[in-house]
Amino acid sequence: MADVDKLLAEKWRGPSLPISIIGGNYFRSSGSFDVIWSSILMILMTPRGLRLYDPKFGSRLHELVFEPNDEILSQMADYFIRDAVQSSGEDRVIIRTIKVDAREDEMAIALVFDHVGETYEGNLVLRRNETSNMVMQNIRRVA
Repeated sequence: MADVDKLLAEKWRGPSLPISIIGGNYFRSSGSFDVIWSSILMILMTPRGLRLYDPKFGSRLHELVFEPNDEILSQMADYFIRDAVQSSGEDRVIIRTIKVDAREDEMAIALVFDHVGETYEGNLVLRRNETSNMVMQNIRRVA
């Protein structure tokens, strides 16, 4: 079974975020996990409706940047993230938990998800002064 998991984990290859150029003008490529995490970031960073021929791609997270920090914010962020990942066609992951912590100038989102039998935790930060600026803080495998 471990061989199948390893094969599935390396099935997808491609450029990952942040996009960087290495020698010879080639984009840095990554294995499956980095590509999938980059896909999640791209979905969450893109406002829904921005892509011309794919109006369901993206999320509505940018609408929450100036909302008050309360239980409603956490519930809306949870719904917007799950809806965005599902409707954008990212079926390689299963989102387990989403935790939102809004502060005075930023909103931190901790995302725990499964990919090929492994559990990962990723952290995003939305800055209030730049509504569309999300920063990936870190990503780690959860034991």
